[in-house]
Amino acid sequence: MSVGPQLDRPSPGRTPREWLRLHRELQSRLRAAGCLERAPRHYAVRGVLVAGAVGGAWVVLLLAGSWWPLAAAVAALATVQSGMLGHDIGHGQVSTDRRRTEQLGQVFVSAATGMGFTYWRTRHDRHHAAANEIGSDPDLDTPFFSFTAEQAASRRGFPRWLTARQGWLIWPLVSIQAFFIKVRSLALAARDPAARWDRLGLAVHYGLWLGLPALLIGPVAAALHFALLTWFVGPYLTAAFVWNHVGTEFPTERMPFLEQQLRCSRNLPGGAVRSVLLGWLNFHAEHHVAPGAPSPRLPELRRVLRAFCEEHDLPWVEEGWLQGMAGVQRHLAEVGKAATPMAESAGTAEAPAVP
Repeated sequence: MSVGPQLDRPSPGRTPREWLRLHRELQSRLRAAGCLERAPRHYAVRGVLVAGAVGGAWVVLLLAGSWWPLAAAVAALATVQSGMLGHDIGHGQVSTDRRRTEQLGQVFVSAATGMGFTYWRTRHDRHHAAANEIGSDPDLDTPFFSFTAEQAASRRGFPRWLTARQGWLIWPLVSIQAFFIKVRSLALAARDPAARWDRLGLAVHYGLWLGLPALLIGPVAAALHFALLTWFVGPYLTAAFVWNHVGTEFPTERMPFLEQQLRCSRNLPGGAVRSVLLGWLNFHAEHHVAPGAPSPRLPELRRVLRAFCEEHDLPWVEEGWLQGMAGVQRHLAEVGKAATPMAESAGTAEAPAVP
């Protein structure tokens, strides 16, 4: 049984060759409409604003006194915005020069956020290549959640106990995801020579946000500031990203590229303020269909893509933010039922010890 949102227009059966033809036709229309053109002025202004926000947040956090929890929340907002800019950098939207992309990524992702640029880019490229595919999409590679009934039924021990309750556990668990991201980034940087530049970027991050504050305001205060800043990142990331794919389709086999991006991505309607807060990724199907399209081109890309889907009777998933978040919870709760009977029969109504 599908527990995702219903598609506006169920797509009729098409061969892979037909999907490929549609994809080529769409790309041609996007180029003709200017949706793939560079946006250097946007990124120059945005880069200055984001760098200023992160630098200002760092200073405010040190000087905030008793207001430091509020300052930590502001710093989290600034660093996530930096990561969103880093997302565009990683997709080559800012520069096609590999060295410049690496340098900018290390500044706006590794140094500003504590998430290794190489760690993120490796996972994110795989996500785009296999969106919502269990076992292939690294965004679904977690012991804490199950996304299909088959995956839930295969869980054992503590992961099964979590899965049976994931409909409501998702919110406290995703709120601490930034800590896991930072730990995994450090682990990759330590073991993988390909992530050698992450080592420098992450060293700058911990020096700026933990080391130098420890000298200026004391190690305990610095650690508390750093921990709360990192925690605040979690709810922001959740609000910005968890609705993108969860609760749409989870293909059991590879689909044609265009079909998979349309069926497995959820869009959010909204204006300029929402777009800025979400890094323009409320245009999520548009981003997945044309990952290299600069953020300021996505509203126009939406117009072209929506008309193209109407014309060819293609799937389109779009909901409001609250509807999308509710859809995420419904999907996870429904999937979690597959783990409940065995958990109860094994006497695990109470949380089992972590093996």
